[in-house]
Amino acid sequence: WQFFTYMYDHGGMMHLLFNLLALFMFGRDVERVMGSRKFFSYYTVCGLGAGIAACVAYPHSDTLGASGAIYGILLAYAVFFPYRPVYLYGLAPIESRWLVFIYFLIDIAMHLEGGGNTAHLAHLGGGVTGILYFWMSGQLRFPLFRRGVPSDEPNVFHRWLSSFRQTVDRRREEDERLTAAELDAILDKIAKNGMSSLTKQE
Repeated sequence: WQFFTYMYDHGGMMHLLFNLLALFMFGRDVERVMGSRKFFSYYTVCGLGAGIAACVAYPHSDTLGASGAIYGILLAYAVFFPYRPVYLYGLAPIESRWLVFIYFLIDIAMHLEGGGNTAHLAHLGGGVTGILYFWMSGQLRFPLFRRGVPSDEPNVFHRWLSSFRQTVDRRREEDERLTAAELDAILDKIAKNGMSSLTKQE
């Protein structure tokens, strides 16, 4: 039963809070796509995969925490919303597919450097379990290196930014558009004095 219960215990309050924050940020949209029951099953399977990886990689160490299952959620988020931007520290936007790829590379590098008290291979085990889950279900569409048109809906910020840009462009066009009276005056000036009589603005 420890393969199931270990992911609901944590090594401290900060460990728990960071996992809950990641689950809150990415899990809501994944659950909306998968449905609550399938989401819970997927979360549990990724957690079990992470637990198995931890037992193989760290046979003489205790492993606690939902980080492996969270990596599965991150993988699912990148599969469903590969082009959606995630703002690192609220500032730097990065597409979710690249964010997950970078996280995987960081865990590999940290493991090679010693790992400390973090079970980095358990994290990777949860992510790899997610990849296998989507591959076996035929849903794996993870365009990591392929460029293309975003297939997922933009978030609220990007919808607002796009609307704002359209409004600015429309107002600029309206400012540059001549009225009929202004156009007639310019044409009359050309007829009387030629093109050379026009000012730069005209």
